[in-house]
Amino acid sequence: MRAVEKALRVLRLFSEDHPQWSLADIARALGLPKSTTFGLLRTLHSCGLLEAAGPGVYRLGMEAIKLGYVARVSLQLPRFVLALMEDVLEKTGQIVYLAVPYDGRVLYVEALYPPKRRVPYSAVGRTAPMHCTALGKAMLAHMDPEQVRDIVRRHGLPRFTENTLTDPDALEAELEQVRRQGYARDRREHDPMVACVAVPVWARNRQLAGALSVSGPFSVFTDAAAAQFAEILIHTSGELTRYIARPIA
Repeated sequence: MRAVEKALRVLRLFSEDHPQWSLADIARALGLPKSTTFGLLRTLHSCGLLEAAGPGVYRLGMEAIKLGYVARVSLQLPRFVLALMEDVLEKTGQIVYLAVPYDGRVLYVEALYPPKRRVPYSAVGRTAPMHCTALGKAMLAHMDPEQVRDIVRRHGLPRFTENTLTDPDALEAELEQVRRQGYARDRREHDPMVACVAVPVWARNRQLAGALSVSGPFSVFTDAAAAQFAEILIHTSGELTRYIARPIA
């Protein structure tokens, strides 16, 4: 069991910001002897979960991609959920995301893109901070206050742009506003070129299931447009509740 736990710790090091790791860096990051780390890497490599990216450098392998696909399929989102997201895409012309909270971060589980919007890859499987994304704030606003404080303690409130909320009191004031108005906004807080509007999504048992958003160029998201997008999302969220039996993840 300890070996499995160590192997999982190795895999969790790989991220969008740090997709490649050397043997020495992994050993240092995990506080493990190089000999132990080498054994773990050799096993993960033989299983296809890691592959060589260069001499002594590793990246996630094809088996990890396959497992990610299986995990996405296993969510078993009802087909009507995608139909509702497609309706939002048609009405807004913006990127539509469905996300869930995962380990104190936003985890994107579905994404639909306008035909003319060029994106290098799908956001599905990607994670993002909660304090500076509309999806994250839409979910934080409806979590237990102690759970929110724990997320802030573990992840902090790092600054990404000049608009990022980095003060806990300012974040709490923002979450209170989200609860009052029924939707959250990202005003270029995570990406200086992007704005977003999001609403919580509820399961039929009234548990928080996730959040739904539209995202696009900040120039499009005027106050009037944001309110219009929010109205569409709030209506769609109500429809989604009929089809989601329990929290998505």
